[in-house]
Amino acid sequence: MPPFPLSLLEHGNGTLELLAGREILDAAAAAGVPSLRVVISKKRDLVIRTERNDQRAPGSFPINFAGPEKVFYADPDSGEERVFQTVPSRGYSSFLRFEELPPLAALDGAAEGDPDLAWQLVQWYSSWCDRARESALALCVREYGEITEETIRKLLASRYQEGKVIYFAAYLEDILPLMEQGELERPLTVGGAFAFYPQWLAAMGLEKTEGPGPRVEDLSRALFAEYAAGFGAFYHRFLFTGAQSAGMAHDIKNTPYGAMYGPNVVANAFNTVATNNQLLRSSARLDLLLLLGFCLLAPLVYGVLAARLNFAFFLLLFAGLFFLSYQLFAQGNFLLRTMELAAANLVLFLAVAVFRVLTEERDKQFFRETFAQYVSPELIDAMYENRQRPALGGRSDVLTAYFTDIASFSTFSEYLTAEQLVELLNEYLSAMTDILLDEQGTLDKYEGDAIIAFFGAPYRFEDHALRACRAALRMQQNLVGLRGRWQREKGAADRNRKGLPAYRWQPGDRWPKVVHRMRMRIGINTGEIVTGNMGSATRKNYTMMGDAVNLAARLEAAAKQYGVGILVSEAVYGHEFTDQDGSRRRVAEFVEARFLDTVTVVGKSEPVRIYELVAMKGELSQRQQELLDFFTAGMEHYLAQRWADAEELFARALLLEEYADFGLTPSLVFAERCRKFAVKPPVEAGLEWDGVHRLTSK
Repeated sequence: MPPFPLSLLEHGNGTLELLAGREILDAAAAAGVPSLRVVISKKRDLVIRTERNDQRAPGSFPINFAGPEKVFYADPDSGEERVFQTVPSRGYSSFLRFEELPPLAALDGAAEGDPDLAWQLVQWYSSWCDRARESALALCVREYGEITEETIRKLLASRYQEGKVIYFAAYLEDILPLMEQGELERPLTVGGAFAFYPQWLAAMGLEKTEGPGPRVEDLSRALFAEYAAGFGAFYHRFLFTGAQSAGMAHDIKNTPYGAMYGPNVVANAFNTVATNNQLLRSSARLDLLLLLGFCLLAPLVYGVLAARLNFAFFLLLFAGLFFLSYQLFAQGNFLLRTMELAAANLVLFLAVAVFRVLTEERDKQFFRETFAQYVSPELIDAMYENRQRPALGGRSDVLTAYFTDIASFSTFSEYLTAEQLVELLNEYLSAMTDILLDEQGTLDKYEGDAIIAFFGAPYRFEDHALRACRAALRMQQNLVGLRGRWQREKGAADRNRKGLPAYRWQPGDRWPKVVHRMRMRIGINTGEIVTGNMGSATRKNYTMMGDAVNLAARLEAAAKQYGVGILVSEAVYGHEFTDQDGSRRRVAEFVEARFLDTVTVVGKSEPVRIYELVAMKGELSQRQQELLDFFTAGMEHYLAQRWADAEELFARALLLEEYADFGLTPSLVFAERCRKFAVKPPVEAGLEWDGVHRLTSK
């Protein structure tokens, strides 16, 4: 009997009503079948939930289009997972497939008197064997891992019914074309089609299988399975018929899954009602609350995140909305209005982005206007991009103070007019300020010819002391170039407006000789310094203050007493910082300097070791190296109070001093001290001397 169950309905009183399968019941009774499959359903009322506030039609409900929705369940017989779709996967046109099958009556001998019916049965069996062969070969691979003659024979030996169709299909592929072309007579039965099967086996070198060919029960089982598969697709199901052709149907409807013909829409509507699976939609109040909450919270997040994170959050939120909507729909048939939220997300993102562009550009412009006179534009951009905003109210940190001054500047004022002095200072200060800003120093102010600056603020970097040293050496080198250019420059005859003699201002020169011999002094110190906007309520200046600043100013002045160009404190020379590789380094590793003295400046009682900065590491000339060797050796004798030996070494160093023709030099200063201390020692004989020299002038 076919594997179609009886469908019974159990009423509340326990009685059963036959819903489907009357023909099965009658056939079973006639055949004396002892048992049948029965599906019992219990009667209950179907309640349809409808939307209360649907504006399209009162009391209506939206169709829950099943689309690709699948339901997985366990097959009650095999236990394997099966897939059930609420919408039929095959159309009504699938019934046409039954026309391709031979009638079941052909199995009872009706084909013997009908050559066409017999030929139809043979052709159908050939196509069936071809499909069955694919299954048999797949079984062979699963059982033995490969397809060979040997494995096929093993399959025939173990599973003859499954394996024999491999030979049947191959035989029919060879013999049927000959029958179609008339070379062989068409058979009147399927058995007749296999009349040449033994000869074919022998010709192929194959062993003879059981029987000359397929048995009647093989044909019956195969044909009945084909009919069962066709009936099974539609048995005990609801069928909806209608026109489904562009030329016949005019009820094409747009759905969430594209255009559908009327029967498909009706089938989905019926499925929605029959399964009590109506869609739920969010209420207008809930939509409004979600939109308001979204508009309040999203800008808060966009406002605190960086630009790149904002874009990532925008995409994440955008995708999250649709994912949440899909999950609510897939799991609970709940329709959430996501388009309004997605549009709000886009508008808020763009609004925050535009607002940021406008406000950040304004802040950046204010930032530039505030600090452009102090630091380089590149440094301002770096500070802004890295969000290292300066504490305008004042901040204390370890920084490096930097003071420069032109030696004997009062003489310049005597020889030049006010206009010429401004012209000279502008050229000098422009060149030196460019170097300062290039080393990322911060210009505090100009005081006449003096440049006051600091390193390490407002943009924070650890190697501020090294940058200050490098800037000082570059300024001294640049001044050498300026002096050479000023000596070569020629000017009008009337530039000597104060009537200076020729030995002071050579006729035809642009500048007097005092300009040709310009020298600058630089004092550098590292320590705790406060920086910030300081001043009155109406006028402020970004500046620095602190004890370390005062010491830097004293060092610049003290450079005059030693005849040096750059004077740095031990705090600068020994400053430690972390380089780009993460290693701890000291400024002393990068510069060449000579120890000059241990001094106490005016207003201070604590002694400070001071050094003359000579060159960057590896840039000493041979003359400079010899100078440092003699001077260092002389300093050792000097501190040991061996005045005669020290004076001799200082005298030899004096011959190598680079600016000896300018007047005062360190070697000359210490040679004179040695002569003085030889007559009147700084301490009594036998007492230890600390070597401290007390400066008496600023």
